[in-house]
Amino acid sequence: MPSKFNIPYIANRLWLKTQRKAHRSFINQLETALPVQLSKLFSYLKASEHTEFGRAHHFNKINSYEQYRQQVPILEDYSQLAPYIQQLKNGQSDILFPGIPSFFEKTSGTTTAAKYIPYNKALKEEFQQAIAPWMHGVAMEYPKALVGKSYWSLSPVTSQREVLESGISVGTQDDSDYFNPLTAWLLGRVFAVPSQISKIRDPHAFYVISWQHLLRNRELTFVSVWSPYFLIRLLDFLKEHAQEILEDFSVQKRNEIQAILNQSFTIGQLFPKLALVSCWTQGQASLRIDQLQERLGKVPIQGKGLLSTEGVVTIPYAGSHLLAYTAHFYEFKAADGATCMLHQLKEGNTYEVVMTTAGGLYRYNTHDTVRCLGYNGQVPKLEFLGRSNQTSDLVGEKLSQLQIGKAFSMAKQQFPEIQALYLMINENHKPGYRLIIESNALRNEQVICQQIEAAFCENPYYLQAIQLGQLTPLTSAVFKQGISTQIIQRYKEEKGIKDGDLKIPYILDSNLLESKKNTQ
Repeated sequence: MPSKFNIPYIANRLWLKTQRKAHRSFINQLETALPVQLSKLFSYLKASEHTEFGRAHHFNKINSYEQYRQQVPILEDYSQLAPYIQQLKNGQSDILFPGIPSFFEKTSGTTTAAKYIPYNKALKEEFQQAIAPWMHGVAMEYPKALVGKSYWSLSPVTSQREVLESGISVGTQDDSDYFNPLTAWLLGRVFAVPSQISKIRDPHAFYVISWQHLLRNRELTFVSVWSPYFLIRLLDFLKEHAQEILEDFSVQKRNEIQAILNQSFTIGQLFPKLALVSCWTQGQASLRIDQLQERLGKVPIQGKGLLSTEGVVTIPYAGSHLLAYTAHFYEFKAADGATCMLHQLKEGNTYEVVMTTAGGLYRYNTHDTVRCLGYNGQVPKLEFLGRSNQTSDLVGEKLSQLQIGKAFSMAKQQFPEIQALYLMINENHKPGYRLIIESNALRNEQVICQQIEAAFCENPYYLQAIQLGQLTPLTSAVFKQGISTQIIQRYKEEKGIKDGDLKIPYILDSNLLESKKNTQ
């Protein structure tokens, strides 16, 4: 048991205590989640009935979910919301919700132009409604995780902080802006790396200073990052720049840490009290988990829930990813276009998530595709599969992220020597795709390529494009370990994405890859 004078331990206990009510609300209403959801919906409609969006869609006349579904069309694309967002950016009030935004968050825009998402106090509170049961679940399932210092993913800023003419800022000063003042203060006592370093614009300096803080807090017990690649890259950076990082350490500390680094070390050796790492484990991130686990040693990984700038869909809880039903109002769109509520999902079926939030999103199709794995009470357990609106259509083949993800996962399971897979668009002479395989010990390149091509051909549009000669058959190339670093670095630079927010899509442009192949 940690000493009662252990400040991180005390701060963690107090932080969890501030979230106890939200956690109890979550666990006590699992069997009655439907009325909770309907109550949230009607509270949104009442609060926003006098806003411009509310008047246009007659919120004051909606008395049932069926009426809401009839009165308000699903927002399939952000462009449908853009006129309202522009009014909010101009400083106009009572547009999507009462008042004006506290700030905007700008999405990374991996496949489309960046989107501006308004944040208000009510939306921030909804995020906390989701975080509370997640953190309490961590404390129960991994009791040693929240007793010491924690590292929460931070990233250097990639551009100047934007302030609109209305005076509303785009982006936050630091991550603590998402929390109330008490929570932010408590987290400040827990963080091993202060959130202020995210203001460092030089990525190299950012990583150096991050590691200097981390290595002075080797009793670290919890790590929360988004992308597994981010943590892998962080560890590689330590190995590459250890001398610079350890320059100001005492001789004894420097020698102690350097002795670990001189071996094929794991993060568990650097931080012997580390009890849990939280990161993405589904979608494209799943292809990196084996590699990350090897670097972690015996430290367990907990898969993060499905969370985006717009809102929270799932949280990890009791061994599953449960719908964050106390946070927002959710609908689920089936393949035939029909929508239903949380209690009506069929186990094994897939759905797109449609979200309504206190932040002014009404029936907003996130295009996150999930599979229902069963229920805990009235709350569905959901598996994230990918984004339904991320589709490549060079000649009408309609190759989706979901299809690619399924094919890649099967290949990775069958050939564990694969470290990473990418699909690149090749339009030199005739449109087609090139499979990029990262591996140091691969002997089955053609078999892998043929199997993935066969999986793609299960899509009738792709098969027809191949048969008609409109699309060239899939080609492949094997690159040694390290090609991911090049691809990802160029992708980040092109998109202006922060390291910690990195989501690499399955399909990339060929300009991210040098022409010279690192053959086996």
